This record gives sequence, C-alpha cells and structure tokens, in this order.
Amino acid sequence: MPTNTGKILQKITSKAGWQNGLVTRELNKKPESSKFAFQYYIANNAFNDSTLNLDAIYFTDTTPIIYIKELSSYDHNLVIELHKRFWNECRTPLTLIITPDVIKVLDNYAKPVNNPNEISRIERETFDTTEQDLDRLAGILKQSKLDSEKVFGYEFTLSTNQRVDKKLISQLREARKQLHDKYKLSFSTIHDLLGRSLFTLYLEQKDILTKKDIKAETKVSDNFFDLLKNHPKETYTLFTFLKEKFNGDLFPITAKEESTVIKNPNILNLIYECFTHETDLRTGQKYLFNFFDFKHIPIELISAIYEEFMSEEDIEKNIIIENKTKGKKELGAYYTPQMLVEFVYNEVLPMPSKNDCNYKLKILDPACGSGIFLVEGFKRIIERWKYSHKQTELTKETLSELLLNSIYGVEIHPEAIKITAFSLYLTFLHHMNPKEILRKVKFNPLVYWTKKEEAEQRENKKFGGNLLQANTFIREGKKFKANPIEEVNSFYANKFDIVIGNPPWKRSNVDEEILTWAKQQRWDLESDVIKGFLAYAPTIAPDATIALIASAKVLFNTSGTDDNFRLRFFAENKASVVVNFSVVRHVLFEKAKQAAALIIYKPRKQNKIEETETILYCVPKTSAAIQNRNTITIDASEIKYLPILEVLKPNSKIFKIAMYGNLRDLKFINRLHKIKSFDEQKASQGMGLIKDKGAVRKGNPQLGEHYFIDTNDIFPYYSPKPKAKLKEYKDYNLLRTDERDLFSPPLLLFKEGTKEGELCCSYIDYKCAYLSASKGIKFIGKSNAFHKAAAACLNSSLATYYFVQISASIGVDRNRIQRNEATSFPAIPYILSNDSVNTLAEKVDAIIAIYRSNSFDDLLIRQKIDPIKKEIDSIIYHELKITKAEQALIENVLNYSNVLKENYKKCGAESSVSVNKDIKQYAQTYLDVINKHFKDSSIRLTSEIYPNTNQKDELVCVKFIFEKNRSAKNEIEESEKEISSVLHDINENTFKEHSASIYYRRIIKYDLPKQNTFYLIKPNEKRFWSKAQALNDADNLIVEILNQRNN
Repeated sequence: MPTNTGKILQKITSKAGWQNGLVTRELNKKPESSKFAFQYYIANNAFNDSTLNLDAIYFTDTTPIIYIKELSSYDHNLVIELHKRFWNECRTPLTLIITPDVIKVLDNYAKPVNNPNEISRIERETFDTTEQDLDRLAGILKQSKLDSEKVFGYEFTLSTNQRVDKKLISQLREARKQLHDKYKLSFSTIHDLLGRSLFTLYLEQKDILTKKDIKAETKVSDNFFDLLKNHPKETYTLFTFLKEKFNGDLFPITAKEESTVIKNPNILNLIYECFTHETDLRTGQKYLFNFFDFKHIPIELISAIYEEFMSEEDIEKNIIIENKTKGKKELGAYYTPQMLVEFVYNEVLPMPSKNDCNYKLKILDPACGSGIFLVEGFKRIIERWKYSHKQTELTKETLSELLLNSIYGVEIHPEAIKITAFSLYLTFLHHMNPKEILRKVKFNPLVYWTKKEEAEQRENKKFGGNLLQANTFIREGKKFKANPIEEVNSFYANKFDIVIGNPPWKRSNVDEEILTWAKQQRWDLESDVIKGFLAYAPTIAPDATIALIASAKVLFNTSGTDDNFRLRFFAENKASVVVNFSVVRHVLFEKAKQAAALIIYKPRKQNKIEETETILYCVPKTSAAIQNRNTITIDASEIKYLPILEVLKPNSKIFKIAMYGNLRDLKFINRLHKIKSFDEQKASQGMGLIKDKGAVRKGNPQLGEHYFIDTNDIFPYYSPKPKAKLKEYKDYNLLRTDERDLFSPPLLLFKEGTKEGELCCSYIDYKCAYLSASKGIKFIGKSNAFHKAAAACLNSSLATYYFVQISASIGVDRNRIQRNEATSFPAIPYILSNDSVNTLAEKVDAIIAIYRSNSFDDLLIRQKIDPIKKEIDSIIYHELKITKAEQALIENVLNYSNVLKENYKKCGAESSVSVNKDIKQYAQTYLDVINKHFKDSSIRLTSEIYPNTNQKDELVCVKFIFEKNRSAKNEIEESEKEISSVLHDINENTFKEHSASIYYRRIIKYDLPKQNTFYLIKPNEKRFWSKAQALNDADNLIVEILNQRNN
C-alpha cells in the first residue's frame, strides 16, 4: 500500500468525520454483540478476498456505503475491472479510488464499460489531492451527509436502473420470450435450460468446475461459453455429467429437449448471449464484452432474480404460465428482495456474536419459492459454525451435515424448488474446501418429489428429505389421509426452531387441503391463503420463532371475518414484532399491488395475556435508503409500542392509526367514535350500477332517463349535471342494480377514490345514474339542507383525517375508501342544531354557485373553494369542541404524513426549518405540555434553541433543562453556541456509548442526567418539528419520568 495514499485516506477521514464509520482490515474485530455481527461478516469477506485487496470500507451503521481502494496510479483498465467486480457484487453504491494525484468516485450501480474512453460513464466525481479539493470531497461525503441520506439524490444520482439484478432479469425475460416465441420451446424446458446453464456458469466461474473437468468430459473444449457457441452435443455431455453429480435434483434432461436443441444450435447461442450480455437481447445493442461475472454475483441474488423471473404477473413482462397447473401467477407468489431477507434474518437469526452463535438449528420455509430465505439461512448457519469452532474452512462432510440437519423447505412449484436446490448446492460448493474435489464426490439429493411427472424423470429414484415438492397443507387433504406418504410425515416430524418466509398472498381458488384444515380448526380464511399460512405455521412448529411476510391487509381489514381472524390470531400467538412496509411498498416490491408486513410471533403456551404486553410496531418510511443503499432503515419516529389489549379490541384500528399517528390520535378517533356514525343512524346506502354481461338490467325502469355521471366527473361537494342520460351509455343494457331508490335527489355520491388527493363526496340535486365505484347515500325524511351539511362534513379536513387513520387502503395500497368505511364516519349533522345545519348548507350553496359558474377551471375552482372549506372546518371544530391540540393532529396527518402527496409538497414538509417559527413553536408546545402536567411538583422545564441553525445543517437540536426552582428565567432561551459544534460533541459521545451515529439514528434523545439536561435531535425538516410531534414527544417524556418514579 503506497504510503502517500494512506496519508490521503487519513486526511479524508479526519476532514469528513469518518472515524466512527470507517472499517479497515486492521480494525475489523469480531463483535461482542449481535448489533455489528452483520457488518463484521461483510467486511471480513471483503478483506479476506485476495483478488480484491480492499483497503477500507465506510459503513453507515451496518450498511456498506463506500468501498475504498488505494492505487499507485489511476490505471483505467484496472479501474474498469474493479468496477465490473463491484457492479456484479451489487452490495455497495460507491467506490473511492485514491491515488497520489487524483481521487475518483465511482457509481457501482452504473453498467460496466470495456473501453477506457468510456470510463467517464461510471465516474461520478473527480478530485485532486490538494488540501482545497480534499476539503471539497469532505464537504460532499462527510459523515453527517452520508449517514443522514443527503448524498444520494442530492450530491450524486445513482444509476439504480442499471444494477446487475435489473440487467440480468431483463436478459432472462427476453431470452424466455425468444425461446418460446421463436423456437417453440415449452416454458418448463426453457426454465430447465436456463437454470442448468446458470448453474454450470456458477460452477465454472467460481473455479469449482475447472477447465480440466470440462475438457475431460467434453473432449473438445475447456470453456462453457465456447461449448454453448460451438458444440451443442458436447454441451449436453457436460450437462449429463453434472446431473449425475447432483443426483438428478437439478433440471432433468429429456431426450426431446436434447434432440431439439442439438438440431438447432441457435438456441444455445441465445443462451450464450443471455448470460454474457455481449448483446442486449431486448434492444439488440452490441457491447462485445461480457457484463456478467458469476464468480461475484451473489448466489442469493440469483435466487431472488429467478423467483421474480418465474412469478411475473404482467403480460407486458411476458408471463410464463401456459398450462392449467398451478403456476406462480395463480399461486400469488411475490419476488422477495435480498435486503428484506437480510432484514428479517437480522431479527430472528443474526450473524454470530459472542453471546449468540448457536448453529444447531432447524430452519423451515413453508413456501420456499426459489429458496432465497433458505440460502440466507444456510449462510448464517455456516457462519455460526465457523464462529463457534474458530475455523474459516469447512469440509464437505461438515457442510453436508449442516445442510441436511438445518435447512428445510416446502414448495409446490417444481421449477421453483429446482432453483432452491441449485442455490443451496452453490452455497455448499462456495464454502467447500478444497473446491477441486468436484470430480471425486457425489452430492446427496435434497428434493422429495410428489409430482409424478418429476419423480419419473429421476432415473435412480433417489429422493432427498430436505426440500418437499408439495402443497404445504398436503397432509390435510383427503387423498393423503387415504394414502399417507411416510416421507412427508417424517419431514413434518422435524422439530423446527425457525419458520421463515414469504408465502403466497392469493385470495381466490384456494386449495382444498387448506380449506379442509381451516374448516376443521374453525378458521375462516375468506379465500385468503396467507391467513392459512399464518394460522398453520404454529401447528407445524409449536416451539419455533415464526417470521412470515404477509399482506398488510391482515392488519388493517377489520370487518366481519377479517376482524375475527385478527382477534383470534393475536390471542393465540404472541407477536413480538410487526413491521408494516406499506409506505415503501413501491421501492421494496416493484409494481406491487399489495403492501407487505412482517409478523414475528410464537404460539402462546398459555391463554393468559399480560396487561402490560406490547407489540413492537415499525413503519419504515425512508424509500431513499432502499433505492440507493439496498437496505431497510428505521428511525425512532417509525417505532411504536402497541398495547396488546388495544390490538385485541373488536374493530380496532390501532395498526392503521399507528402508521401516521400515536396515542393521542387513537384517543381522538375513539372520541369521534362516540358520535353515532351514518351507519348507526340507518342512512340508506348502496353502490351504483354494476356491469354484468350475463344479466338483464334490474331495478327502476325509469333509470334510463337519469343523467349518467361518469366516475371521473364526480367532484367534492357538488357535481354539475351531465349532458348525457344513462340510455345513451354504450353498455346500458349490461348494467344492473338493486331495488333501492338511490338515484333520485336529494342524494350524496361518495366516490371510492380521491380527487387530486382529496375526498370526494358530492351533493346531487337531480336524477342521476352512477357506477359501482361510487356509493349512494340518502337520509330518508331529511331536507336538502341536511344532505348538503352531510356533504360538507364528509369533505371536511376532519373527514380526510379520519379516513386516513382508519381506512384499510389509504396509504396502504390504493388511495380508496372501501364501501363499508364510507358511512362509518360520525353522523355530525344529526347532533347539530337546525341553525348549524343551515349554516353548513349555505357554505355548500356557495360552492355550488362556483361550480355552476361559466368558467369550469379545476385550479380556479379549488382556489375559490379553499377559503369556504376552511370556514366549514372552523364550524365543525367549534361544534364538536375540537381542541387546538386535536387540530394539530389533523394538520399533521393532512400535511406532513405524505399520504396526501400534494399537501405534503405544498406545505414543504421536507424543507428546512425556521428556528424563529418552527423550532420556537415546537419548543413552546413541548414545554406547555410538560410544565402543565407537573404544575403541582417541583419540576419545571426550560429550553435553549440555536438561532445559528441554517439550511445546510442535516440535524437540528433543542436543549431542555430541568430547573431546580421556579425562577423567573424565560422558558425559551437563545444559545450563542454553534449548533455544528454541539452536534459534533453529541455525535462523538453517542458513538462511544452506543456505537451509533446520530446522523444515522436521525431522531435521538441524548441525556446528560448529572446536569439535569437532555437534547432532542431530529432531521432539519419541518415534518419532524410540527406541533403534533411536540405533543407526542412531550407525552413520551411524561411516560419516561413516571416509569422512572415507579421503578
């Protein structure tokens, strides 16, 4: 290592404040606690790779952010080769290349280049090694920016769409399409061919299948790519050799496939182009060099990519299901990203540390798909064995023992379970030493095949006992009970320690076995498979820790059978952690239609539930970390502790309210629920017309003369009369409805969807017809004014707040209000005086007059309506005696929760704070709550704020002091200290005490108990310093003080 580059790194470390996040080979010590076990694992693997020879890694907490490599000169060819390695590894976003004269920042997600003239495509910034430029570098990559996520998307834009996983899945998709459309191969054959080739490439490029092996078997070549291009017959000779080595578990070769491919060598040429990327199969662009390096693409990434490849649902992505058997589309399976797998395992089976290194564990994935959870589990079992035995190398016998005794999976889809076996074998071979013994060994089979067609393709009929190709509920079916399979019963007789995975979420065509078991156990699944898995897992493993990813709807749907399931599930199982991924669903699961939630639980041994029991509930909201860092981060504001007694209340909305609110919001919603709802007031209601191709229109024969309102033409407060009548609608005869008269005025139409982020309840004063995406509401015997007042209430800020807090869809998947939710809102007009009803009606009349004006301009109408809407809000607040604190809760959800995107942007929720306005208001609100609560005690709290805070500061802090006596000192003082200096000192002390950067933790309460002082530190964004946040933070302090007194 050149001495001068080492000194440059030291200068950068000092200037950028990297001391606490930089890990070098010398400083990479085995962790005492599990907190940094994953960091040690990443760093140890990197530093032990002699071909890489990294000098340092910068970590944000346990996530690697920058690889650092020192070179004697900026050799373009060497840098290109290093970048290709990092791109294929897909772990770390940036590389810092340090030479004596120049420093370069590389984008590890940008697709590789081969020509030195194109190297600028992977470079993001250049610095020389002068003090001035080192200061510039430190300013861009300083710790506070890296840890608080103010680099990616601010200083640099990463090429996330060019990552290796994106490119490989694109190649696989197009190869599949061409092999099917052009060469007429069946999808099963395509999967076998692609999977077998991928497996062979891994063996070859990881030096497990050597050139000597290939030449010895084929006689014509020592290179697999050469075989694909030039020797189709010998390619199958090699495939046959590998099939025998792995006992036929992997991708059986049929005579028909071999004959077809050998007759048409272009098929293997297409496979060659797929896995080299010399040609982009989608665009046809020629690159003339090999992008992919399977020596460094992580095995678990291949498992994840292949799972997405097989479970695509979008026809534009080239769906793969061609027959009537159960394919991934029907099964409702979803691609599970590796970062999510690691996140789940870090909760239930972290990398080894001094006090947590047990490796004698049995792991089951009850719906293992392509095996991504099992591969990660096997890796962690291996690492725990190495840690416990203080060894770095494992023999074939040890690996075999660990695999066969620890890893178990069930999967109904034959193609998927082949990939699981393939991935586990690769993990096995990756850790085996010496690797060159492949020709001398034969591996144990892993899969037990229940599908007849697959079993018959295994020549020796030797089956394994670790991977069960079957329906998870196979034992519950009539067929199995009539003819039980001993091997299946033996599989389920294992005592599993961890049950983990991402089972299917489908809601239709539920298997007979699942329904039979559910009926026997009196579980009403309502055709929802994931509920079956959640309920069934404890019967498979009564002593295990269970960690399953489910549809978040399990938490939020609270009507009928959904509520019954939730109540019984949490009563019979003790959930320790629930992580709701709704907010980050689009970046975590690409194009996901549903939101996911992780539930970690164990079956209760006794029915007794402690009153103090809580569930740790997390709602990650930082999409940037997922997109740019490939990691899931959670800050303090995203963590709540939910009382189990609240969770077990019928129709409880606690999981939804806690997404964006806190205990005050729960109390406020409960107060609103004391007012009878529109449902309880027996409002007449029903959905609109349904298109039914097999039915004759029913209902009111005069409906054809009613004016037809398209769903898109329904507006808040009032919808102008359309010109067309229903009989002019092209599908008029296919529409049906019930017998209720919900099509004549006065009437309210409540639209399921929102209009530009706002609720949409419209007063209608003419005969109309509307589709089922809207709900008709009518108050029998009530006046026009009453209906207008109801429209005012249902479009109010209070209603928007209410539906955000209780709706199972808003902010979860689609911003829609379900039909059963619309009329759960308090029926406010029923408790108002006639004068107040008329006042609200007059406000709606004023809005109707605006709609009826000649200029129907959306923006202009909104500008004119906004002041009237505020007047309506004021009337409702006054009538319901809604306090200033409760109004702050409403404002917080509407403006700062990012559910209503336009409000969030308009209010500048992520913009920098104003100390004189935002911070002073926050501090005053906080002090008012605390000092009022303890007014009869000696406690008096004061604060100091920092006027020198500026827009560039990543964090803002407020200092609070407990005064010993009630002096005349001002409650809020302005400090003359530089906030940067205060934060620097706190960061240093926090790292010493907790090994965590305040910039990464983002939200922290830092205590100085001997000085009766504490600091509240948060990001420099308005949303963290709202009045509602001050109320919640003050409540937390009160609870903390009372708990200390009680203890």
